[in-house]
Amino acid sequence: MRWKTRDFVYFLLFLLSFCAAQGKDEDELSGDHICTVPQLVDTYEIQKVVRPVVFTDTETCADLSQGFRCKVERKGTKVTYEKKLKKVEKYVKKCCEGYYETKDKHCKPECIPACKKGHCAAPNVCECDSGYGGKTCSASCSFGKWGPSCRSDCKCENGASCDPEEGTCVCSVGWKGDLCSIPCNPTTEWGAACKEKCLCQNGGKCDQNTGECECPQGFSGKFCLKQCDEETFGKDCQFKCACQNGGRCDKENGVCICAAGFTGPVCEEECQEGFFGENCTQKCTCLNKNKCDSKTGKCICIGWQGKQCENGCKRGYFGKECSEKCKCAGIEKSDSKTACDSLTGECICEGGFTGPGCNDRACLADMYGAKCDNQCTCNMENTESCTPDHGDCRCKAGFTGDSCEKRCDKMRWGIDCANNCRCPFNVTSECTADQGKCVCLPGFTGENCSQNCPNGKFGLDCAFSCHCQHGTCDPIDGKCLCEDGWHGAFCQYSCPAGTSGKGCQKCDCGGNSRGCKADGKCLCKAGYQASESNNKCVLSCPVGLFGLDCRLKSMCKVEGKPTRRGAAADLLTGDCSCSGGYKGEDCSTKCDAGKWGDSCQRDCDCGGYFCNQETGQCACPPGKREANCEQECPPGRFGFDCEQECTNCLVDGESANCDGKTGKCFKCPPSKFGHFCEENCPKDRYGENCEKICDCSNGDCDPVSGECHCKAGYKGEQCEKHCDDGWWGFECSSKCPRCVNGGVCDAENGQCICRPGWQGRTCERQCQPGFWGLDCAKNCTCASEFKQCHPETGECACPNGMKGDECGEMCEDGYFGPDCIQKCKCQGLSSSSCNRFTGSCQCHAGFEGEFCHNLCPEGRFGLKCAKECGKCPEGERCDPAIGCCHPDQISCGKAMEDYLVMTKAGRSSRWPVILLIIASLIVGSILLFIIVHYRRKYMKEKVPDLPTVVYHPENENKDANEFNNPLYSNVTVMDHQEQMRENFPEDDIDQLKGRNIRGRATNDYATLDEFQRAGSSASAGPPGGSSMYSPSSSTQYSSTGTWDAKKQNEANQSKTNENFYS
Repeated sequence: MRWKTRDFVYFLLFLLSFCAAQGKDEDELSGDHICTVPQLVDTYEIQKVVRPVVFTDTETCADLSQGFRCKVERKGTKVTYEKKLKKVEKYVKKCCEGYYETKDKHCKPECIPACKKGHCAAPNVCECDSGYGGKTCSASCSFGKWGPSCRSDCKCENGASCDPEEGTCVCSVGWKGDLCSIPCNPTTEWGAACKEKCLCQNGGKCDQNTGECECPQGFSGKFCLKQCDEETFGKDCQFKCACQNGGRCDKENGVCICAAGFTGPVCEEECQEGFFGENCTQKCTCLNKNKCDSKTGKCICIGWQGKQCENGCKRGYFGKECSEKCKCAGIEKSDSKTACDSLTGECICEGGFTGPGCNDRACLADMYGAKCDNQCTCNMENTESCTPDHGDCRCKAGFTGDSCEKRCDKMRWGIDCANNCRCPFNVTSECTADQGKCVCLPGFTGENCSQNCPNGKFGLDCAFSCHCQHGTCDPIDGKCLCEDGWHGAFCQYSCPAGTSGKGCQKCDCGGNSRGCKADGKCLCKAGYQASESNNKCVLSCPVGLFGLDCRLKSMCKVEGKPTRRGAAADLLTGDCSCSGGYKGEDCSTKCDAGKWGDSCQRDCDCGGYFCNQETGQCACPPGKREANCEQECPPGRFGFDCEQECTNCLVDGESANCDGKTGKCFKCPPSKFGHFCEENCPKDRYGENCEKICDCSNGDCDPVSGECHCKAGYKGEQCEKHCDDGWWGFECSSKCPRCVNGGVCDAENGQCICRPGWQGRTCERQCQPGFWGLDCAKNCTCASEFKQCHPETGECACPNGMKGDECGEMCEDGYFGPDCIQKCKCQGLSSSSCNRFTGSCQCHAGFEGEFCHNLCPEGRFGLKCAKECGKCPEGERCDPAIGCCHPDQISCGKAMEDYLVMTKAGRSSRWPVILLIIASLIVGSILLFIIVHYRRKYMKEKVPDLPTVVYHPENENKDANEFNNPLYSNVTVMDHQEQMRENFPEDDIDQLKGRNIRGRATNDYATLDEFQRAGSSASAGPPGGSSMYSPSSSTQYSSTGTWDAKKQNEANQSKTNENFYS
């Protein structure tokens, strides 16, 4: 690549103009009475535009006159960048209405007309010097006088002056009223005549001169809005709280309010015994020397119980809240003197017993006394122990008396018979004296005697067995209760003839009876049976039965089974009358082959096949039908009597479509296969008998036609294509919603797949605070509770416009965004202010542009340059900030001055950067020149083993090209002889001439790949360059030595990329 001097100069000028647009001034308004107003500014966006182009190329052809290279037109694309105008709303700072901007960038009140002897205290409100008054302070009197000739005396108090014209009092700072006798309320007002509103909150007071807030103890901030946190107190929260152990300090005086359980100046001491609560001010109310919890005051009872530890432990229990059981032998005895310590649980044994659990006896079981020489008087069989000290008898459960000689009464039980029995009196007699178990009355059993004796048992504890043969016995005394039809002491006799039921009463069975059974059922004559409704013999025997009471079963059979219908047997004798198909005495023998009908008396006529032996109908084999089985099944039917249809088989004309015997289909319709064509084709098959293979890459094929039914998100004949951008669903027929904020439409379901940090149907909502990541599913884990995490990355930072460990500091002027790390691009304080949250520039009156770097156009002024000056009065001019104004007015021309200062500062601040860039370019140019120089030198010294392919563009008019690409425009055009002399020795030149090698190619555009292929294939041969003429070389040459592009293209199987030039 060669740099031309003109190109280099253009490049430097471009860099200089680019750098000149980057300067900025950061001056902006400060102080009070500043307002921000919206302003529409013009801005431009750079958009990429891709256009199709047509260019001329050459390709190998058979035209000898064209040197086998013919011109062709090809299509490509050209990329350009265009600016697009866009209106953007920006907020700019300006002085509020009634105020003007000073040279030191503050807003001062403006009085029109101007104050003569005084100053402007508020918009159009003059504060006059002493001795002057009137609306513009133009009238004058000596102090204390007013009126015509200043003859009237002022009555104003507290140093106030009076208006020399009207005599009204002009109150000084801090006073108000007609005579200035009322002091301002410092919490609501301040200033001259108390006209300014005090904005202090939470009891803060305003300074009467400046309006600054003097905050009460416990609050701080410009307006006393910030309450001291847990660790600070006092005026402006300037003192640090020193309270320990969770104590908090009073916001006004810093006195520690200790948490429950602590006391001391800084809550460093735990509560003394007997006290609890905040600052240990509450006294414990626990009794019996028990302590209380220092925080809650709850009594901690050891060896005692109750809210105030007022109750001692029950006998046998000890410890905290008396919850542990003593492990001392005999302590459960009421007369035992054994006890345990209620605090420790240690056993205190009664006399005669020792050991940790009082288990060791001093004397033998029946002896007592100091020397164990006295005999106990206890009935030892009923006694558990005789006390070794005094010989007292301790009875076993169920016994009482001095010597344990008495048994407990029947309704009492246990040790010393102290317990009452809990058994119901109506079913029990007593309870066991030792365990209290119920002793049931005869006929009852169970734990509480609530159950009757089981069948077959009676008496006490249901211990006796009944002997009733046909009845049940009474559970109490065992007396038999006979069943119907039985009598006797053990129900062993049946009722006499003609009687039945309980008590063997006489029966009534009607005229067809021959008596009754013991249970009252009638005994009927032969051929009859008793009716279930009235127990009389009025019904005939059912089919298959005969004889007395129809108890005999007929031997006659139908189809080998007992007769179920018809009068097949005589009701009295039981003789059989055979039905069709059977014969013999009991009708159990089937008819012989070829016979049918009652008693097998008729012959079959079925052409050699079997007939139905009951009806005589022919039983044809599968595939045959009609009366004598001579006709085959018609098409579409098969099986016995051709009753079944070939429903699924493919119909082929009028011929049968299935086998008449088996029903197997000859052909299946498309999408079916199987014996009866009952199976559907697998997913990858279709057509007749499912023989064809589907070719649907992202979908299923129609089992009949093989047509692809694409899955959602795909299209094409074989479902090989994804949906175009903006479309989804089946056949890509549905239009995607407009996914915003980088969201992408899912081609399958049409839902927007949002980038991390976004959610919603169209990714329109950022993650809520505290969440981040994909689908906003991750919780933020910021170390500081004041910081927020970035919705996309999860990185923690202060909210927009704030910084600091606790995010309590606002961004300094000129910075914005999270943690205030981004620098504003606005052109300075004089023309704009930067939004500390978004970084957008808010232009002041008189300025416009994205960075507020332009003055309003001539004839326009104000915020957003929205107002027109029109024709200004004589002597006035149109100021871009305030409109028509006189040059003597302070504000007039101020915007222009600021603009000139801003542009001058911008230019001066850019020179170091510009000089640095120019120096870098010069050094880079020198290095590039050195590299190119030595590379050329190296290439000339290298053995010329590569053939040189020289391209001579046929069209020298570069301006006619659709585009100008350095890859093509810098190809050097040389004379053929000169090129050969430069790259080859003389001997090689002669040899080349002898072979008549062409030094000219007709391809106007050569790619880098073509250069490399030519070089790499030539370098593969031996030194001397002989291989460059070899037909085996990968770079192909024709017989004349010309590089043959066609063969080269065939070797590499390459194609021209239509977008190569994009």
